[in-house]
Amino acid sequence: MEEKRKERKNIRKRMLSNLLRGLHYKVICGSDSVEVRGITDDSRKVEKEHLFVAVKGENDDGHNHIAEAVRNGASAIVAERLSPGFYSNNITFILVENSRNALASIASSWYKHPARKLACIGVTGTNGKSTTAFLIQHILNKCEIPTDLIGTVFYDIGGKKYPSSNTTPGILFLQKSLAESIAAKREALVMEVSSHSLVQGRTEGISFASAVLTNIASDHLDYHKTHRDYVEAKKLLFKSLPQDSVAIINRDSPHWEEFAECCKASVVTYSIKNEDALVKAKASLDGFSGIRLSLEVEEENAECNFPLIGLHNCENALAAVSVGYFGFGLSLVEIANALESFGGVPGRLELVSDINAPFKVVVDYAHTEGALEAALKALRPLCEGRLILIFGCGGDRDRTKRPRMAQVAERIADIVVVTSDNPRTEDPMRIIIDIMGGFNEPGKHKAIVDRREAIDAAIRMARKGDVVLIAGKGHENYQIVQNRILPFNDRDEVRRALENVA
Repeated sequence: MEEKRKERKNIRKRMLSNLLRGLHYKVICGSDSVEVRGITDDSRKVEKEHLFVAVKGENDDGHNHIAEAVRNGASAIVAERLSPGFYSNNITFILVENSRNALASIASSWYKHPARKLACIGVTGTNGKSTTAFLIQHILNKCEIPTDLIGTVFYDIGGKKYPSSNTTPGILFLQKSLAESIAAKREALVMEVSSHSLVQGRTEGISFASAVLTNIASDHLDYHKTHRDYVEAKKLLFKSLPQDSVAIINRDSPHWEEFAECCKASVVTYSIKNEDALVKAKASLDGFSGIRLSLEVEEENAECNFPLIGLHNCENALAAVSVGYFGFGLSLVEIANALESFGGVPGRLELVSDINAPFKVVVDYAHTEGALEAALKALRPLCEGRLILIFGCGGDRDRTKRPRMAQVAERIADIVVVTSDNPRTEDPMRIIIDIMGGFNEPGKHKAIVDRREAIDAAIRMARKGDVVLIAGKGHENYQIVQNRILPFNDRDEVRRALENVA
């Protein structure tokens, strides 16, 4: 309570006209010379003298809650349309063309344009965003460039870690986080930038110093409808880059050329296969201990023992190398030294069993066919026995990837157990049936609806030399069933199952 009082005491009022600077707007009622002491797009959070921005969302429209905002004490309303019934002498109504863009601009003004004082790095792509973002943060911090992180696993802001609700948070939280980074004397911030956030304008007004494209496959077609829509959404990040920024693009991604051509920034390509790329590497596997990387950038070369497995993680490392070298002017030797001490990412090819155990158990977040294929291919050469896979698909999400993931699983794994992921409001068995439809020989594969039972079954069947991959949830510590969020952590379940068979 005392903290809340201090917080309110420190609030400074801002002139509405200053917050609206740079926007094309029209005063419908009242004056833009009023002062406001808070901004929000949630009518339930409106307090006295607050500015409420009415934004149309996926499931609700803020314009339907203007009356509630007024009742709660709003002194000003920004909206795309206004009903005459809400006019009042005590409230200022501002009309704008796009209230979401207006919110981004207003939030940036409210927090004194924090993105202008930080080197912001955006990471987008279908797979590899989290690992690449973690690698960039690690390299920069190791090289004494204090850096924060916003992403799928958590938000690491000013030395504090917050649970992640979205890969890329909402506009207000994002701007507040940038301001907290500045207050903590950070010099850079790396963020995962999702396709949803780009379409919804959550990163509007942020001038990125660097942007990374990890790869492009198909995902989120429940939202974007077509693969082309999805690609165009990702391109929005690169189209927004200023001329003095750096676009870092995976040369092995099938869409790399159109991303390179759509932006004004300097383009840097990286690859573990293509000699035409600017940033390259040769890799030799060292079991579960990691990979020996020989890095090459322009005329510089460096060697390092990279403690992750899988060629896809070599790609992620090269993306991070490119940011450090071209975005921040670090030497290749400095970057290579930093890579050697990288501790990994929670739930990303994370070895849960002991490294000396007779069989290995790995947890990974893979929930697209591309990510699943990369994880399985990373583990295949490390497997002396059978490769056992447990996976499922999320409910109320893109159904088209379910049979495709089954095809990948059947092609690479020796034993496949299909189970529940986050079924949400769908019948878990219905999801499993969709997945099973992708198998050429469905009778060869097991279906166990309960995820805990599926993990137990896989651990019991594992023998010396086998590798068990539990895919789909990674770092998550919950399972969403209907509208309930239930505690569930694959890593904890693995440890419990291992104890039971010990």
